[in-house]
Amino acid sequence: MARYVKRGKVWQYEISYKDNYGTFNKIRKSGFKTKGETIAEAGDIESRLKQGFKVNTKNKSLVTAFTEWIKVFKKGKIQDSTYGTYLSTLAYLNKYLPNATVKNIDRISYQYAINEMGKELSSGTIKNFNRQIRSCIKFLVSEGVIQYDFTQGVAIKGRGKDTGNWVKYLDFDEFEKLVSTLQKEMSPINVFSIMCYIGAMTGMRYSEVAGLTWDNIDFTNNKIKVDKAWRNDKKDFGPTKNKSSVREITIDGTFKMLLYRYKNRQNKVFSELEVTNPLNLVCWHPKRGIIENAVVNKELAQICQRAGLENRITTHGLRHTHASVLIYKSVNIMTISKRLGHANISITLDTYSHIIKELEKAEDKKVIDIFSKINRKK
Repeated sequence: MARYVKRGKVWQYEISYKDNYGTFNKIRKSGFKTKGETIAEAGDIESRLKQGFKVNTKNKSLVTAFTEWIKVFKKGKIQDSTYGTYLSTLAYLNKYLPNATVKNIDRISYQYAINEMGKELSSGTIKNFNRQIRSCIKFLVSEGVIQYDFTQGVAIKGRGKDTGNWVKYLDFDEFEKLVSTLQKEMSPINVFSIMCYIGAMTGMRYSEVAGLTWDNIDFTNNKIKVDKAWRNDKKDFGPTKNKSSVREITIDGTFKMLLYRYKNRQNKVFSELEVTNPLNLVCWHPKRGIIENAVVNKELAQICQRAGLENRITTHGLRHTHASVLIYKSVNIMTISKRLGHANISITLDTYSHIIKELEKAEDKKVIDIFSKINRKK
């Protein structure tokens, strides 16, 4: 049975249920904006639990546990393309750890499987696999099914030159250099720069940038409205990743003027080339149409090099960089979460916990300094 509690400005649900052995357990989740959203998700979880998701079966295979977990907590709650990545993880799990059970899996056997994966797969693929498995394992740990998270501290090395100078996000100086280069190279013919520039300035996902149309830009009020995403698999617009991803992003005056000038240049160049922009897209290539994410990432690596950076980054890394810059500049975490279009603030806190902890240490030092000065006064 579900219970609903409002904590500050967000709602939380708590579901009590009985496992295979007759023991009562609880599932909690917070971060909902309205009570209606809370009730809707809790009701769905309760329904799925009744359909057969049993968490407290220690002899269950890891494949079965993960299968049940994604059906209960992911299916129907995330975009189809994202859910597809969980199914890929399930396939890898079935290939590399087919006989592992919730009871017998340990860090050594898991690391061995990760090492075997590294012989065939890239580090990026393995990191995504580990991240999704860890989410499931954290749930099982919280339920008392297993004692510890065996995915923590795993060493990941994939096939090919995958690591090197590739980073999750850039520091502030690198970010400034990259933005300067993107501004200089911006052209309707070089659509890569405008895509990366928008991603860097807004934190929008690749699919949101690719699906951005000119009518989504409010030049009067300096805002970008995100209300759809581009689906490369269907070659058409689709919904955003979640309801919270439908949002308005405030932009600065310089950014607005660059977009305005770009729009005029795009109209002029397309007219001269006798090219149409059938979908009214901001990032429409005159010959190739919409550029796929993998292609943009390759070009972004070259742009980083031209900017004089030792590090390389992906379009998703631009999103992380955008958020990191705001966190380091002490912008409210709720504002950042809304700007990124996260489903709830917990996702933002989890994703950027390493930066937040780093800043907490700096704040602790400030606190110590304050009270040290007070104590020294006589």
